[in-house]
Amino acid sequence: MEMTLHSDESIVQVSGKYDSGYIFELMFVTSEGRSLKVGQPSGMSFNLYPTHDGSELRFLSGRQNGYGITSVGAHWAVYHTSVSAP
Repeated sequence: MEMTLHSDESIVQVSGKYDSGYIFELMFVTSEGRSLKVGQPSGMSFNLYPTHDGSELRFLSGRQNGYGITSVGAHWAVYHTSVSAP
């Protein structure tokens, strides 16, 4: 599945479900309230979000063992669109 972000839209939350050591579902929520959900809603819930105002998802990391995803990590940062000249 794929979701194209609008101009100035960012991912501000990653949620999902896990059970027996595997991630079964992932959901991404944007700053505009849109969401993309993939997988099966089975197991215990988890919720990842930035702790600093203005931060957004920069990248995901994780692990898999050949049978499925076993862990996921969200990496947040503030994205600056302008760079000042020296």
